Amino acid sequence: MSVSSSGSRRVTLQDIARHCGVSKQVVSAVLNNSDRTSIRFSDETRRKVTRAAKDLGYRPNRTSKALASRQHGSFSIVFRNYFLIPQYLLNFLVEAAQKRDLLITLERFDEEIRLPRAIREDSCD
Repeated sequence: MSVSSSGSRRVTLQDIARHCGVSKQVVSAVLNNSDRTSIRFSDETRRKVTRAAKDLGYRPNRTSKALASRQHGSFSIVFRNYFLIPQYLLNFLVEAAQKRDLLITLERFDEEIRLPRAIREDSCD
């Protein structure tokens, strides 16, 4: 298991695979609900892996998922003055993002910056 920033050990795909007696690739295919794979497994294996992931406290690594999917799972709100963004709009955006398991980045933008960092560094979808 890898160590998280909090110092606790993070459950990995390999840990779940060992626990279930299957390959890491099978665990990945199950947890990613991937239909675009040549890896085959039974419904029983799906249930076993899903249950083990829950029981062991598996949390997906967003960075790894972003690299594999080529999507960041986030969007940025770029503004000049955040005091001018209506509170109801921010609440709506946060709720919508949570429902879709997305992260939000807020970034201040002014005339001195040609492109906001989120766009320059391709750090949002």
